[in-house]
Amino acid sequence: VAFLAMDLDARGRPDLSQHFVERFVEVSGDDGLYEHMDFYKTYRAYVRAKVAAFTSEDPDLSHAEQRLKRNAARRSFGLAYRYSGGDTRPPLIVFFGLMGTGKSSLSRYLREVYGWHLISTDEVRKQISGVGEATRVWVPYGTGLYSAEMNELTYVESCRRAGDLIDAGLPVAIDGAFKTAEQRQIVMDMAREHGGNVRFVETVCEPDAQRQRLEARQVYDTRSDGRIELMERQRTEFESPAIDVSHLFSELPTDGPVDDTRRRLIAFLKERDMLETLRR
Repeated sequence: VAFLAMDLDARGRPDLSQHFVERFVEVSGDDGLYEHMDFYKTYRAYVRAKVAAFTSEDPDLSHAEQRLKRNAARRSFGLAYRYSGGDTRPPLIVFFGLMGTGKSSLSRYLREVYGWHLISTDEVRKQISGVGEATRVWVPYGTGLYSAEMNELTYVESCRRAGDLIDAGLPVAIDGAFKTAEQRQIVMDMAREHGGNVRFVETVCEPDAQRQRLEARQVYDTRSDGRIELMERQRTEFESPAIDVSHLFSELPTDGPVDDTRRRLIAFLKERDMLETLRR
C-alpha cells in the first residue's frame, strides 16, 4: 500500500495517492494504517532513491543515462525527506520575461540536469487548444491562440498542473511570459494554496541579442511562435515585477556565455536552499 501511494506521489498524482489509501482503509477497516503510512512511504522512497543513486555510478551507462538516474535519485530523496517531516515547501521557480530572453533554455536546463519538473506555457497553450505542440502558429499580436482569454486559460491550467506536482513534493519550473501583475498573481495564489516556495526569475538581455535569437529561432525552431515584429509590442505591455512580486523577484541577465548564466542561476538557487546538492 505504501509503495503504490509513494509511486503515485512521485508521478505527480497525490490526489490519486490519497484516494487509494482512503479507499483501502474503507474496504479493509484498517484505520491504524494512517499512523504508519509516512514511515513506510519514507522507507520506499529512500530505497528507490538509493538504488537510483547507486545505478548512476554504473560505468556501462551513458552520461545521459547516468544523469537520468541522478535526477530520479534527487526526486526520491526529496520525497523521503518530506515524508519524514522535512521542509514541506517544494521549490517553484517561474522563469518569466520577454520572448527571446532565455526563459526556455534555463528551464530546460533545470529539467535535464537537476530533474525538475518543467511546465512550458507554450506547450500547455497548444495542448488545451488542440494544436500540435510542434506546430508553429503565427497570428497577429494578442489574437487567436494568444488572445487575452487564451492567455488566462493557459496560465490557470499551467498553475493547476504545477499545484499537483507541488502537492507531491516535487520541484517545479514554469516557463512563460507572465507579463502582467494579474498573470503573476495566478502563480502567487497557487503557490499559497499548495505551499510552494516560489521565486520569480526574470530573464533579460539587450534588444540586439533578443532580436538575433528570435531571427535564429524562426529559422531553426519550427515550434516557436515568437517573432521580431511582436517583440516591441510585448515590451510596451510588460508590467514591472517591482509592482507586485518585488520581494520574490530576481533579474538574471542572459547576454553572456551560457555556462556563466547557468552558474549564476545555480548559485541563486543554492543560496536560497532551493536546490539539492547531490553530486552530478
